[in-house]
Amino acid sequence: MIASMEPANRQMTARWLRENGKQNRVSSYLKEAIGFANTSAQVMIAFDFQDAIDPERVAFRIKSGGMKMDSMDSVVKTISMMRGIEFAISVTDKINGAIKIDFTGGPAAVVPHAKNMLVTVLEKNGLMVSDINDFSTETKGNSIILRGNLSTMAFNQVTSLIEHPISHGVDSAVTGKADDSQVDVGRNSKMYYDSIMEYVTEMYDRKGSSLDSRASWFEKYARQMDGLSTVNVDPDVVNFGSFVSHSFRDMTSKLRQMDMRRYENQVRYGANYDNATDNYNYNNYYYGYAYRYSKYTTERVKGSRQLNNESIKKMKTEVDQSRLDIDNRSADLRRKMSSKYKINF
Repeated sequence: MIASMEPANRQMTARWLRENGKQNRVSSYLKEAIGFANTSAQVMIAFDFQDAIDPERVAFRIKSGGMKMDSMDSVVKTISMMRGIEFAISVTDKINGAIKIDFTGGPAAVVPHAKNMLVTVLEKNGLMVSDINDFSTETKGNSIILRGNLSTMAFNQVTSLIEHPISHGVDSAVTGKADDSQVDVGRNSKMYYDSIMEYVTEMYDRKGSSLDSRASWFEKYARQMDGLSTVNVDPDVVNFGSFVSHSFRDMTSKLRQMDMRRYENQVRYGANYDNATDNYNYNNYYYGYAYRYSKYTTERVKGSRQLNNESIKKMKTEVDQSRLDIDNRSADLRRKMSSKYKINF
């Protein structure tokens, strides 16, 4: 008997084989995560990685990422045995986060590198939450656990990774029962406006992100704004939200275009600069790229640096103009809504 699966999916194929061809169900790992959330956390995000990780690809990523470790084979084998990752958030007088990385065997080979590898992967995929840098690391059984405090901004970043239809259910419940004449449109509009401006503040005041990472967060926040409830919200306020969402998507496109130009510049002049922890700062707007001298001539390095600096300055001008446009629209809207509803926007 020969079976094939299209599109190719390592994890789903393994599950199908284990279940003797039966319909795939929720994995045991995710069921365990649900049980843990019911008793220990208000928010739980879980990813099942069993059978999803290719050892050869892991080895390639580690080598290409320049990570140095004593026993590459042991690290690759351990990572390949990863069951999954749980990100639990609990709220008391502050917001606490815990990342639990589970393995089918002992994780000793990975422990010294766990936090660095996690941060590297998150940054590479534009998903880094800066607070994770301050998390502590511990080992418990077959798990590596990172713990720490989360800021409100970090909490919003984490929850923005999961898109859900909850708001639509709330919308239908409200519209089906409430009398529009009794709804406080001004209050709803203020809540919607405040949510939009919270995303604006977080994105434009953010520091320490690479171009690709910042572009990813602009895109995620645009989707989050599109998902906000607009039931009984003033049309002018809804239009403002649409304008900000469009501005975020425009910034996503421009940032990625700039990152592509940076890559083309690197191909043209040679590998003269890399991702680095020493970020250049242009009026508190960080881009996360620094230069390094290589085997190439001083003239090539100079030419590469000049072209990249010009594109960075141009990008900064566009970012500043985007923020200015939003602030101007926001100021006009606040005056109009404050006068209309007699509340302070």
